[in-house]
Amino acid sequence: MAVVAGLNILMVGPTGVGKTTVLGALGRMIPADRRIILIEDTPELNFRGGKEDGCVENAVYFRTRADSVEGLRPITQRDLLLAALRQRPDALTVGEARGAAVFDMLNALWTGHRNGLTSIHADSIEDVPSRIRMMLQEAHFETEVSESTVALWIGKAFHIGVTLRRADTGRRYVEEITEFTGGVEGETPVRIPLFVYDAARQRLVCTGHRLDHEHETMLNAAGFKYDDIVTAARERRELR
Repeated sequence: MAVVAGLNILMVGPTGVGKTTVLGALGRMIPADRRIILIEDTPELNFRGGKEDGCVENAVYFRTRADSVEGLRPITQRDLLLAALRQRPDALTVGEARGAAVFDMLNALWTGHRNGLTSIHADSIEDVPSRIRMMLQEAHFETEVSESTVALWIGKAFHIGVTLRRADTGRRYVEEITEFTGGVEGETPVRIPLFVYDAARQRLVCTGHRLDHEHETMLNAAGFKYDDIVTAARERRELR
């Protein structure tokens, strides 16, 4: 529902939890009539899939390039992101946001781009602001920014956050699907959990929280009602 409605979604988790797998699954749900630009360091995502998956022709792939002995200059993620924005994509995906390109991505999503999908390597959503701030510092970003400022960027740029985990057994699972409200509390973006992992049932359960009015309006415009999910969860006794 969130993908079809054009909401921006952030995947968060440490190494090996399945961020790329989930990102690819969501990307193949983007309606085929939307122009998708996908930016990666290495080719891992495939949004084209088969015809039954939707995105067959409209996925355009950009790849970064390291400098070479032949004298070719490097092409960075930031170069590709700026080039992608000039093409006015309907959907913008950054496989794993890194370096100074994070600022351009957040700025693009905050200022109106929709269907933004990306992942950030962090242990939790609480750690994302400090992780982004560190990436900007390592990239020698022109301006010093505080974690509270970065938290505001995240809350404004993204609508939904997905946290992934890997159990000691090797099983990978979605720990939480949360909604960003656009506000900031301390140095963390304010969020409301929509679905949380129930260890006893080994599955996600609905919390019953209502969506923000703006986000619910986006779902309604795409023909969806979030209340239908809550009602179904209540009937199956799958409310938190």
